[in-house]
Amino acid sequence: MVLAGHIHSYERFLQDGITYLVSGGGGATPKLTQRDGRDLYMFPSAVNYHYVRLLLQEDKLVAEMIRVAEPSASVPEWEVRDRFEVKAP
Repeated sequence: MVLAGHIHSYERFLQDGITYLVSGGGGATPKLTQRDGRDLYMFPSAVNYHYVRLLLQEDKLVAEMIRVAEPSASVPEWEVRDRFEVKAP
């Protein structure tokens, strides 16, 4: 898996058996992202304040993108909005 944190959004791609993850949702001004048809993230939205939790389980890595459900709410509610697994070679 290749991880990057460039844009203030979230994207996930798979190319040649390698998962590419772009995660930059820590709270800065969100960047409106032109979605590529290859993006595996199925729930794009304009604002994606989030973090990614990685859990190593035996021969696989389990990843979850956890985001603020409603950015304008006075008390944030968190939701898992993307989940995927990467198996060890």
